[in-house]
Amino acid sequence: MKGEQGKTRTDAETEAIKQQRYQESLAVLGVYALEQDDLKAIMHRAVQQTCMNLEVESTVIAQLNSKQDTLKVAAETGCECKSLKINNDSKWDLSYALQSRKPVHVIDYAEESRFAISPILKHRDFKSSILVAIRGAEDTYGVFGSYTIEKRSFLESELNFIQMAANIVGMAIERKQAQKRLEKTNAQLREEMKRSRQYQKDILKNNIIERWELGGYLHDNLGQTLASAKIIIHDIENKLRQNDTGIADQIVTLNSIIDKGIEGIRNLTHDIIPVDIEKEGVEYAFHFLMRQTQKLYDINCVLKMNKIVTQIKNRKMATHLYHVVQEAIKNAVMHGEAENISVIVRKSDDNLMLQVTDDGSGISNKQQTNGKGLRIMKHRMDLLGGTFSMEDFSGEKAAGARVTITLPLEKLRGDEETETD
Repeated sequence: MKGEQGKTRTDAETEAIKQQRYQESLAVLGVYALEQDDLKAIMHRAVQQTCMNLEVESTVIAQLNSKQDTLKVAAETGCECKSLKINNDSKWDLSYALQSRKPVHVIDYAEESRFAISPILKHRDFKSSILVAIRGAEDTYGVFGSYTIEKRSFLESELNFIQMAANIVGMAIERKQAQKRLEKTNAQLREEMKRSRQYQKDILKNNIIERWELGGYLHDNLGQTLASAKIIIHDIENKLRQNDTGIADQIVTLNSIIDKGIEGIRNLTHDIIPVDIEKEGVEYAFHFLMRQTQKLYDINCVLKMNKIVTQIKNRKMATHLYHVVQEAIKNAVMHGEAENISVIVRKSDDNLMLQVTDDGSGISNKQQTNGKGLRIMKHRMDLLGGTFSMEDFSGEKAAGARVTITLPLEKLRGDEETETD
C-alpha cells in the first residue's frame, strides 16, 4: 500500500515538474516570437522545443496556401519533409485537423478510420500523433503536429503544450501578414505620393508655359494696343492746343483701341480665372469656353446642359471642371484633329456627369498612358473625389474619343477649402 502511494506521489511530482518545464519553455518561445522578425526562425524554434519537451520523434508545421488550397511543410524536425506539400483534402490527417475545432489525437494509424497519414509523412512509419490547427484572430493558417514511431497516448498537459505552441506560431504568422499588408500599403502610398508630385510638376510646367504665353500676349497685343492709345492721346493734346477739328475722329479711333484692349483683358482673365460664381455663374463660363474654342480653332462646338449646373456653388470645384473641359477640348483638337466637339453636362443617378465627345482620330496607347494632359485631368478629378475616364467612341455618324467625368452631387456644394493645385 505504501509502495503504491509512493509511486502515485512520484508520478504527481514528475507531472508537476513537466508542467513547470512546459510553461517555462512556452514563455521562452513566446518572448522569442515577439522579439524575432524572421517567421521561419520562429517556426523552427517551435518545432524544436516541442520535440524536446514532448519527447517525440518528429514535429511538423504545415502552412495553408488558401489560393492553391494546399498544405506545405514550412518547418519540421525528424521527418525530412520540408517544402513538400499536399492538396488540402480531408482524407489526410493534416487536412482533417485543419478543419477540426479540437486537437486531433491518433493513437494508432493502422486502426484510424477517419483519415490516413499524409503522403509526405508515410516514409517514416509513424504510429501516433497529436495535431492542432494553427489559428489567429481572423483566419486559420495551417497545422501543428507531433508524430511518434511507437504507439502513444498524449496527456492533457501535452495537448495543452502543443496547442499553446500552435497559438504562438499563429500569432507570429498573423503579425507577419499584417506587416506585409502594411508594407504594401506604404509602398502604394509612396507610389501615390510620387505620382502626385509628378502631377504637380506637370501642372507647374503647364503654368510656366501659360505664363510665357501670357507674357507674349501682354507684350505683343495689349502692350502695343496701349502704346497706340498713348500716341493718339499725345496727338489729341497737341491738336487741342491748336484747335484742330480732326479730334472727333481720333477719339472714335481711341475708343475702338480701348475696346479691343478691354476685350483682350476679358479674354485673358477668363483663361486665368475662368469662373466667377457670384457674377457670371458656371453656365456662362462654359458658354464662353465654347465661343472661344470656335473662334480659336475654327471648329464646331455644341454645349448641352440642364439645371444641374446651377447646383455648382463651389468656385474651386467649378474652376477644376472648367479646366478639365478646356484640356479635353485642346486634346481633341491638337492630338485628335477633331472638327466637331460636343460637351454634355447632366445628372446621372446621384452624380453630375460631364462628357466631352469629339470626332477626331481617337486615343493612341501612348497618349492614353503617357499624356501629360490626361494625367492632369485625372489628378484634378482625384482631388475632387470624382472619376475620370477616356475611351474611343463610335457613333452612328462619327467616331472619335470621349472623356467622361463624374462627381457625387453631395460634393457640388462642398467646402471652399477643397484641395486644388
